[in-house]
Amino acid sequence: MTVSPVYLLLVLLLVYLFRRDIFAPASHRFYLFFAYQALLLLLFINLEHWSGQQSLIYQAASWIVLVVAPIFAVSAYYSLKEFGAPAGRWDETTKMVTQGIYHYIRHPLNSALIMLAAGIMLKDVSAQSASTCALAVLSLVLSSIIEERQNLAKFGNEYAEYQNRTRRFIPGLI
Repeated sequence: MTVSPVYLLLVLLLVYLFRRDIFAPASHRFYLFFAYQALLLLLFINLEHWSGQQSLIYQAASWIVLVVAPIFAVSAYYSLKEFGAPAGRWDETTKMVTQGIYHYIRHPLNSALIMLAAGIMLKDVSAQSASTCALAVLSLVLSSIIEERQNLAKFGNEYAEYQNRTRRFIPGLI
């Protein structure tokens, strides 16, 4: 198996972007790094099947999920920028955000990445793509758990009440 130079460059780019977080397992971005690595690997595993004829049902489901994922991501980004009063990076909010998509779920950006992983996996369902997708999802779940601990410390009871009335990833479910 040969490794694509593009893949290696993207891996190095992720290492550079997450260089401070790679050695900080107490940070939610530590787990996010592994989620992005798994997503990148999943993309390269299934790249040749992107528009294949494997299964019309899987391809249709894949495209539906891949279209919905950016809607979640853009909505979350907008809500954080608009209502979170970010200090520094756009995702470092000084105010707790419960408007927009955050009214329904606590982690829409992670939800978007989970959908992205599922959509890519559905391009060619195999043991390799399913296990890589599972790694991405596990990393995103761990990232959200750590982020919730950080938000509880930052926002206190207000965040605890927010946790009680919203779900983590899918409105009404989980």
